[in-house]
Amino acid sequence: MTIEMFYRETDAIDWAVEALRACILSSGTAAELSACLADLSTRLADLFEHENARIHGPIEDALPEASADALTMIADARQLHADCDAYLSDWTADCIEADRDIFLLETEALLDRIQRAANRAGNDLYPMALAKGLIRLRA
Repeated sequence: MTIEMFYRETDAIDWAVEALRACILSSGTAAELSACLADLSTRLADLFEHENARIHGPIEDALPEASADALTMIADARQLHADCDAYLSDWTADCIEADRDIFLLETEALLDRIQRAANRAGNDLYPMALAKGLIRLRA
């Protein structure tokens, strides 16, 4: 994979986050919100799979040469992935309908975490992976 592909995947996550926020602001139905969550979930799973195969695993294999910052980013990404999985299994359309206010609070906090993680990956992790030869600049 190339760094450009990773940037496209993080852009797609940003768009899915913004689509979910737009659905929330427009008072979307529980089914519409659930559909936005499903889209976001798919995009996150794809990115995490690619990051784990191309970046996370090779960095961890390079221990003890791997930097503490890189290992922290990897641990944070894995925790976010686990938290997203739990969150998405908890918030079905029926649960959203039953507890919309709590859903909105929890969703905003999670979306902020997702965007911070995507920004950190784009600013720090992907350039580091490129510099280490784990990913390519171009196809």
